[in-house]
Amino acid sequence: MSKLKWDQLGERLAETGVDQGVLYPFETSAYGEGVAWNGLTSVNEAPTGGEPSPFYADNRKYLELMSEEEFAGTIGCYTYPDEFQACVGEVELAPGMVIGQQTHKMFGFSYRTKIVNDTNGIDHGFKIHLVYNALAGVSARDHTTMNESPELEEISFDFTTTKVDVT
Repeated sequence: MSKLKWDQLGERLAETGVDQGVLYPFETSAYGEGVAWNGLTSVNEAPTGGEPSPFYADNRKYLELMSEEEFAGTIGCYTYPDEFQACVGEVELAPGMVIGQQTHKMFGFSYRTKIVNDTNGIDHGFKIHLVYNALAGVSARDHTTMNESPELEEISFDFTTTKVDVT
């Protein structure tokens, strides 16, 4: 058996930065064309489930099964594509007049994160993340007055997904 080596040159990898988001609104029976998501600031993945459930017989652990895992998260952004309005239950009645509390439309989206390492820095590569069958919830928004240090309003949307069978 060969000797194990740690921290070799070029093998120190990490993931950073989110960019190039793409929204795929769901149309009747398939995803529509992707639209650029400008202003995307973060995607926080928060899967749930995937926990062991023990079963006992004859006074000892007999079997352990894993619970179903579900994928969910939060999208952070300064703005979103017009096509995302229907995904958060907004409908434009007339130019500049939007109402909420409407049916939320299913969507998919993708985003890219940068892969960095100790030799190439942020130019090492990237990873593309795909999210299917997502539904977004409503989000609280704080509209505050501008002052000598103006800040952009960041919006966040919690989303959940429905599992897709992959062969």
